Formats: sequence, structure tokens, C-alpha cells
Amino acid sequence: MQGTWFQGCSGRIEYIHKITEGMPLFIDSFLNVLSDGIIYGPALLEENFKAKFQQIAFPWIAELNSLTLREKNILSLLKEGPLGGDEIPASSSELEELELRGLIELQGDKWNLDSELLRRVIVELENQTGCI
Repeated sequence: MQGTWFQGCSGRIEYIHKITEGMPLFIDSFLNVLSDGIIYGPALLEENFKAKFQQIAFPWIAELNSLTLREKNILSLLKEGPLGGDEIPASSSELEELELRGLIELQGDKWNLDSELLRRVIVELENQTGCI
């Protein structure tokens, strides 16, 4: 079995944990993309994230591809920050469906993306392709 070799100090490991939110699937994806043995610092890791985020964040991208255009628009609005239900052009059932899928959450009276990594994936997709 071939393993991934990654050299990094605690600051680099903390960066990977932060950007992947400690989710094993994303950590594995991130390390597989960065498997050439180079010692990465946070700036190079960030650059590689932007360049290879589609490989790193494929689980979120697959989930986004299964959404309707209205659901994608809701997520796009929420990437800027929390919004009240009355500020989002959606029915409560659409919001609840996105919540059940683990994409958004209700915090107090505001809807928010459930994950910083999801927000970053949405931003990168929009930067690179113009939409999600």
C-alpha cells in the first residue's frame, strides 16, 4: 500500500486542520493532492488550496452539483454572511432542506453556511467559473 508523505511542522498541520475543519475525508483529500514530499508553509498551502481546491474539496463540489439553481443561489447569498429568513428569497421548506443536507444552519434567527470550508469552496468556484 502506498502512503502519502507530507512534511510539516505543527503550524502547517494546524493550518490543514483549520482549512479542512478536521474532517478526515477532506484531510485525506488535501494530503493526497500534496503528496510530493515538499515542505509546505501556510502561504504555499493556501496557494495550492486555490489551485487544487476542486481535488481537495470534491465532496462539497459533488454535493453542490446535486443542488437546484435556487438552492445554489441561497448558498451564494449566504457566503457573504448570516441572513435572516426574510432576507433570503426562498421558502422555509427550501431552507430546511438545505439544513437537512448539512449545508446551512440556523443560528438564533439568522441562516448561515454550516462550514467555513463550504464558504471557501463557493467563493473559489465563483472566482474560477463565475457560478457554483
